[in-house]
Amino acid sequence: MSNNKRQPNIHHNKWHAYGKRRVGSKTIDHKGELRTIATIKQMYSEGIGTNAIARFLNIMKIPTKQQGKGWHQNTVAKILKREGVYVEGRKGAKISA
Repeated sequence: MSNNKRQPNIHHNKWHAYGKRRVGSKTIDHKGELRTIATIKQMYSEGIGTNAIARFLNIMKIPTKQQGKGWHQNTVAKILKREGVYVEGRKGAKISA
């Protein structure tokens, strides 16, 4: 019998959850991505919406897990949900570009 137990909230394909990375056979924290998650949480706590946060991350050229792809409000919302701070249907402040 296989001993491959899945960890909750970790993607089991070639991409790991944002904030995590694989080193050998271990999944460890990705410090740069954790700083981005902290920024996302801070902006959200200040009332900034997921769409505005995604636009900000794209403007600042913060890399996504899938290099070359831009940030999307759904990606930001998934990170916030995983972090336990997302409020469904909350309208946030906008950031002017």
